[in-house]
Amino acid sequence: MLEKWSRSRVEEVRLAERARVVLMAAEGKTNREIGMSLGISEEKAARWRGRFINQGLAGIEKDAPGRGRKPKYRDSECIKNAVFALLHSPPSQHDINRTSWKLADLRQCLSQQQILISETTISRIVKAAGFNWSKATEVLTSNDLDYQEKLARIKSVLSTLGENERFCSIDEYGPFAVKLKGGTRLVGPGEHPHVPQFQKSKGCLIVTAALELSQNQVTHFYSMAKNQGNRVKLRAA
Repeated sequence: MLEKWSRSRVEEVRLAERARVVLMAAEGKTNREIGMSLGISEEKAARWRGRFINQGLAGIEKDAPGRGRKPKYRDSECIKNAVFALLHSPPSQHDINRTSWKLADLRQCLSQQQILISETTISRIVKAAGFNWSKATEVLTSNDLDYQEKLARIKSVLSTLGENERFCSIDEYGPFAVKLKGGTRLVGPGEHPHVPQFQKSKGCLIVTAALELSQNQVTHFYSMAKNQGNRVKLRAA
């Protein structure tokens, strides 16, 4: 009994909503204005306005045949297989002058196979399969023929370090001039900060740094010149 009443109540609420769409349309409201006022989409407002114009009251009393809960295309194995078959083939194979796929291209190719789904559905299918965007990581490479052997030696040393032992990689940068550099700052109305293209240096510095590889800690300091004393100073630090 409660279930029947609930369904009946839902139908009444839906019919009242459609009636408000028709009344607001008669007042000259646009679909956008109707949607914003009733909290529905512009497309939904346009659909019920059109059905009332074409079918009268009968057009808004009941749902159109075939409407209701939309099938979840993303759950169809046939649709999934078609999407991934495209993704695993180059766009050029489908007369698309690109090296990577776009959602719009995928949707177009699927429509040619009589598979009519939205870009949103395609995106959901791909994400549900565990695919995501990942930024490529730059890795160190070397032309040294003994690179792998030396790398293995470093890893071997790191794996046998004692509690009071450290393995450091030391490098120097500079000398570099001390000048104004561009950046972001908080300014008031009408202020336009600038950095002169040509400016006199306020001095020069050299930065010497050591990366402790076992704990990934950096120690650095600034100096006026490069000399062996700087490296000794780092070892003492």
